[in-house]
Amino acid sequence: MTKVSDLGKASGETTIRLMEAAYSRLLDYYRWADIQFNGTKNEIGIEAYKRLRQTIWLLGRAVELLGQVASVQRPPSGLSPDEFHAWVNEHGAEVGTRLGPLEDELEIITECTYLIAWRCAGATSELMSIGPFKPVGVRDVRNKLIEHVDRSGSGVLLSSFGYGGDQGPVIRALRTTDKKDVFPDAGLFVNLQEFSKELVARLDRALEGQSVPPPSP
Repeated sequence: MTKVSDLGKASGETTIRLMEAAYSRLLDYYRWADIQFNGTKNEIGIEAYKRLRQTIWLLGRAVELLGQVASVQRPPSGLSPDEFHAWVNEHGAEVGTRLGPLEDELEIITECTYLIAWRCAGATSELMSIGPFKPVGVRDVRNKLIEHVDRSGSGVLLSSFGYGGDQGPVIRALRTTDKKDVFPDAGLFVNLQEFSKELVARLDRALEGQSVPPPSP
């Protein structure tokens, strides 16, 4: 059986590790803030780290799905046109039956990841000393390619979805010529790596010089 590459699965696993590091740092912040406010202003902090945990779960599911897609049989390389058509006639229906549901779920999971990650950014922005947290990649995909795609400033209406590279799944990967440079999606993994690094940097600045209590046993 011929397999494709890992479809960016390894890059996705790297992204998970970065997001988990951001989650750990957010919990540091929460423990510190909980003491500062004596537990009276922790509601938004609870939502922030809940949404980040949900984002990581969704990301993990996307990586799992890429692994499953990569395991689906593909035609061997070097086939002649007649051999390729014969392979499709023999295996095409089975491959399509397996790939279809996996690709549908991957697209749904990818879009949901952006929606939850953006809410996480909004909740995090409300935390003391963090400031407006609007990671560009997540913001643009959520606002311009999912939620408000039909408004002026976007108009990228061709519905498409791509995957296969280290950048991760891409929303509206295919474009008409006049829209090819309008809010291009850099890819889920690229956008979440940007998200995690900016979040950690903001948390580090907020906690600089502060005494962070250790996790509860």
